Amino acid sequence: MRRHTSSPTDVTAPLLQDDEAKPKEAPSTRLEPAPPAVCYLIAVAYVYLCDQGIEHCRRLQKTGKTDVGELTIEWCILLVVYSIETLLAYNGMTTLYKWNKRNYVEHHLPLVVGSVFWVLLGVDPAIHREWAALTLAISFIEASAALLVHHPSQRWHAFRLGLNSIVQLDLLCADLWSYWRHVSSDTWTWPSLILTQGLLAAAATHVYYGQGIVRSIMRRGRQERELAGLGALVMLGVGLWFSPW
Repeated sequence: MRRHTSSPTDVTAPLLQDDEAKPKEAPSTRLEPAPPAVCYLIAVAYVYLCDQGIEHCRRLQKTGKTDVGELTIEWCILLVVYSIETLLAYNGMTTLYKWNKRNYVEHHLPLVVGSVFWVLLGVDPAIHREWAALTLAISFIEASAALLVHHPSQRWHAFRLGLNSIVQLDLLCADLWSYWRHVSSDTWTWPSLILTQGLLAAAATHVYYGQGIVRSIMRRGRQERELAGLGALVMLGVGLWFSPW
């Protein structure tokens, strides 16, 4: 295959240099793309969850209430999607652009396990309803990642990085706010208090991811950084529109 040689003015040059500078993933962590049909189905599922999450967020924003039963059902769908993706990752396939096994273990697995314990211990699902609604609402990030697996685009990826930088900030604020609201209330139980500590781990993860996203943006060329900045501005506006608080 003929190697692409970029000119000094080629805007893709910084991206090529960045990719070449990255250490190669170990064969044990590298994942092959899942079949296109699987990635498209995953993307559709995430779009549906995003739509439902935004609806819950808007209800919470206007009235402070939402249908917890519906939210629970949609949360279960999210857990099924996460479980399928994690199983595929353990079988060497990814449905999300540039994800590896470690990403699935860090991001998907704790949420699935924590939610199972939440149900087994009979904890009220309404306790962190705003946090859950926001988590569903930002599923468009995963939907776009699923589409990029078979249709990669460095410019769209740069725009997504800008979106995702604000998403990580939104989730960090949601983690800390929901945690503080519950532990400072007089309605907590020991099971709910213990499981709520997971929000601190989530907060640490979102700080870690946010730092990585910012570093990735800064390594890119000027046009890609501008696209990331545009994505961040778009997400600021969208985030204010469907914020559940």
